[in-house]
Amino acid sequence: MSKIFPEDLEERMDSVDALVSTELKPLILLCLDRTPTTPFEVWRRIITVSGERARVPRASALTNCFTHSLVPAGWAEKCAVYDERAKREIVAFSLTDAGEGFGLPIAAFTLDYVKKRFYDDSSGKKLGMIKILGRCGVGSNRIRIIESLNGERKTFPQLVENARITKSALIRNLESLREIGFVGVRTGRDKGAVDYEWHGGINVRDIPPYSTYPSLTSSVSKTLREKQISNAQSIAEMLCYQHVRVVQQVLSHLVSVGVAGRKKWRGGNESPYLSEAWLSRIGERFLNEYRLEVRNAMAGGGSLASMQRIYQRISISGVFNEFAKVAVELNHRSSSYLD
Repeated sequence: MSKIFPEDLEERMDSVDALVSTELKPLILLCLDRTPTTPFEVWRRIITVSGERARVPRASALTNCFTHSLVPAGWAEKCAVYDERAKREIVAFSLTDAGEGFGLPIAAFTLDYVKKRFYDDSSGKKLGMIKILGRCGVGSNRIRIIESLNGERKTFPQLVENARITKSALIRNLESLREIGFVGVRTGRDKGAVDYEWHGGINVRDIPPYSTYPSLTSSVSKTLREKQISNAQSIAEMLCYQHVRVVQQVLSHLVSVGVAGRKKWRGGNESPYLSEAWLSRIGERFLNEYRLEVRNAMAGGGSLASMQRIYQRISISGVFNEFAKVAVELNHRSSSYLD
């Protein structure tokens, strides 16, 4: 008996995350139809179409993909077939209505997107989905972070609230997303990254100079007064001054004399200063070209028809062989195990 596929869009997107967390799972689904098929038969199909026997996980690993991901998510259902050699029934799987109607187009679209953007791309970064979404259970966290950063920078406290994630998990996942170039992150620990806020109270001319930098002290003070909130890196760029460290020292001096203050990180004690994150061009492209298109398809929008055309194109034997080879290679590169 198959799981009832959810009507709620967010629950459907959770099912998508279970399907696309590695390239192997979409490939498995694309090897299924409504006929009960054993994991061993799927394993043989993948080897046949990819020509990559050494890199294809064992049939038992494919069984885990079914039982822990594809079946609970509603894309496949468990059934049984009679094995003439063993003289008994053995476990098999087949597509559900949702697997046929939504799963196959999304699986094809996923492999097409990953191949185009993260395999054939001239940058040479052959990222797999597991590098983007992460291992066991963190995929939804990273997706929520990416979706929360849609179109704007956000502070860590804002992301904790919007992405419904703990502070420690946020920092850990942001670092992983930064490593693959999906986000930019600025923390209080970064050089020149601390924000300073102008307090005033005395005339700029009356501010005692920092060390042997009276002119720079005056320029930094005027710039901060004008901007109200800024940081050493930004002020150095505005003043065309190449020594960010010295500007940082001047700003610290302004704090010590009481005309400025460090802007506090409002979310807790881990970092005392404001920290923020934003999507890079690659991250924005992933969100707009992939994630939002999948969301539209799962809501029954026009993207589903486009994905069905991609599925029809990929289903052609020679084309499918090429995509299967890419899926197996990326899965092998980026994952030492299956979640």
